This record gives sequence, C-alpha cells and structure tokens, in this order.
Amino acid sequence: MNLLASLDHRDRRLLLITAMLVLCTTVLLVFVHPQAQSDSYIPSTYSTAPHGAKAAYLLLARLGYRVERSEGALDSVANTSDPHTVLVLAEPTRAPSQQEAAAVRRVLARGGRVLAAGFLAAAAVPDENLNNQSPPQLVGGICEAEPVGFSTLASGGKVVMRGVRSVWKFDRPSQRAAFLCAGEGVVVTYPVDRGTVVWWASASPLENQEIGARGSLDLLLNSLQLQRGDRVVWDESLHAEPAAAWDPLHDRVILALIAQLFLIGLLLVLARGRRSGPLRPLPAQVRSSPMEFVRSLGGLYRSSGANDVPVTIAYERFRSRLAQHYGVAAARTADAATLAATVTERFGITSPSLERDLEACENAGRLTNLKPRQALMLVKALAGYNERIARQADSSTRPVPSPAKDRGTIGPEYEHTDSRSNSARRHTA
Repeated sequence: MNLLASLDHRDRRLLLITAMLVLCTTVLLVFVHPQAQSDSYIPSTYSTAPHGAKAAYLLLARLGYRVERSEGALDSVANTSDPHTVLVLAEPTRAPSQQEAAAVRRVLARGGRVLAAGFLAAAAVPDENLNNQSPPQLVGGICEAEPVGFSTLASGGKVVMRGVRSVWKFDRPSQRAAFLCAGEGVVVTYPVDRGTVVWWASASPLENQEIGARGSLDLLLNSLQLQRGDRVVWDESLHAEPAAAWDPLHDRVILALIAQLFLIGLLLVLARGRRSGPLRPLPAQVRSSPMEFVRSLGGLYRSSGANDVPVTIAYERFRSRLAQHYGVAAARTADAATLAATVTERFGITSPSLERDLEACENAGRLTNLKPRQALMLVKALAGYNERIARQADSSTRPVPSPAKDRGTIGPEYEHTDSRSNSARRHTA
C-alpha cells in the first residue's frame, strides 16, 4: 500500500489497467490454450483424444482392478514388483534406455508380466526380434489380425490393428504367435525368467476409439490376465522426453506469464523511478502571456467545433487591410471573384489558387463540416497573400536611388539650377 500511495494517480491507474489485462490474458490462455492431447497420437492414460488410453485405464479401475500410473523412473516399479505386478508399456514415444530396459528385465525376473505395445516398446523387453519391413498386404499399416493357436490370448476373435510398423520374426520355440496378419506375427507371447512378455504390433486396440470395437477389450483383458490382488502399473514415463531435454519455450502459457510479469516489473520501476528522481520546479508562466490567450481561445474553438470562426476573422482582416493600408475601397464589399481580380490587377499576384481560396474563405461561415486542417490551410493561405501584397507594395513605393555623383560631375538638379541662374543674369544685364 505504501508503494501505491507514493505513486502518481496516473501511474496507479496504469498499473491497475495492466494488472487487469495480465489477469484476463492469463485466464484466456489457461482456458483457451489448445490442449496437446487434441491431436496427439500418444495412448496416454491422461488423454481423452481418439488415440488416448484414458477409457481403458478407467475401465480397468471400474472392473475392480488396482490400476496406477508410473511417471517416474522404471527402477521404482522394478524395486516394488512381484508376481502380481503387470506393467503396461503402451506405444512409447522414445526408445527406452539401457537402464530402463534393465528395469523391465528385473520386473520379469521377479515374476511380473509385461504388456509391450508398439514398435519402440519391443526395445524394452528382452529377446525381441522384429522385422521392420512390414508385409505389403498391410496397406496403410491396417490389418485384421486372425487368432491362431489355442492360447487364452486368441480366444477373443479377430482384432483390427492400425498403425502396424513391424512384425515379429520367430527364432525361438518359446515364442508363440497368438495373432497373425498376412502370415506375420502381430501378437506374440513368450516367457522370460519367471515372468511373461506379451507384445502387440500396435497399441490401437486399447485406444479410446478402438476399445469398444470387436475383440479389442477381450485382447486387452486376455493379455493382462488379471487376478484378484494383481497390480496394473501403466507407465507414462516413456511418453515424455527426459527432464534434461525439456524446453520451456514450447509452453506458451509459461512464456506469456513471464512476459507479463516482466512488463509489470518494468512499469513499477519506471513509475517509482520517475517519482524518486530529483524534483525541479516547473517554469513559472506569466498570466498575461499572449500565448496563454491563444491557447485558451484555441481550446474554446476546438471544444465548440467552430472551425469557421478563425477563417472568417482572418478573411475580414485581409479585406480590412486592403481597404485601410492599400486604398482598395471595394475590398470591404466586393465578392471573392471581384476581390481576386482587383488584387491581381493592383499588385500583380497571379496565383492560380487566389480566387479559389478567397471563395472558400467567403463560404466558410456557411459550412458546418469544415475540418480543422482545411481551416488551417485557408488561414495560412491568407497570411501568404498578405505577405506577398506587402512586399509588392513596398517595392512599388520605394524611391529610385540617384546615380552616383563622381567628382567633377554635375547632377541634373545642379544643371537645372545653373540654367535658371544664367538666364537670370542675362535678364539683369
């Protein structure tokens, strides 16, 4: 409050307006800021977009299973894992590191179950063997997977998979295909240590837009094989970049807040600094100054919109000056055309705009929409004509200088005097 009280009322008003603008902008950015999940293809449990996985996550919780998210390091999941732990790696957006792959191996060593969906998820599980060249029958990465074998995974019927980028190459007897697409494995299961790995070629069956499709939910439940007391850990750490690679420039809300806070701080410094500087008295103005009268009169004209009044006054002074100073008797009563012709004939002013300017000045009193700029141009034009008339009048009345009188040279006046004196002498004689 002491800071605000020390500021000028204009500075306080400026600060309050700026604070209100910052608050309104922040609210708009928070509520209108486009969510990243609106067009995201990441099957995150936080996303309600078509490719999100929030529906599957909430569905498992509604079914009574213990479901939780893991946003930290996978080491923490591995340290607390047991045979009742099911880890879900749904379409990671980055390749897991060696430490993260080792953590997944520890989950399997402790008897846990891992569902790895997607091309990059295969890099997190041991003994992966992918063929990145998908069969030509997979047009656009979409296929209708056919169940094969007698495993529990294949009991749900056909499943449509989208975004298939790779298929499984079988090189071990323990690796079994549960679904085939164009003769290639797209759903594979195999044991690792005490645990089990289930790999999907695509995470589309657990996405929001596909979870209700034929066979999708059955494939998810059969892959998890949940029992009472099991814990489902849905990993979210592989859906984001590492913390060291986070770039705040991508967050427009944070940038906007930083910029607005900087603006408020700058305004505070400028407002406070101006009031804390050295105080100097303003120069005293003489109340009888002619400029004060001019400003007051101009303010009255501007507030009333009487733009024709200065033009009329200047025009009357122009006519009066012609009549009083230069003897133009018809200047007081003549119209604009006659006055322009008289000025041109008397003073030799041949301006093409003279008659037009005088007519505009004569008609200014009858105009209601005369603009200030037009009035100023007319007053300036009359002032220019006054100066030209004055110069022309001075040049016509100035006496012609007599020729230089050299020594021994007699001027005309002396010659005239001498001639008269000579005639007088002759008459006297």
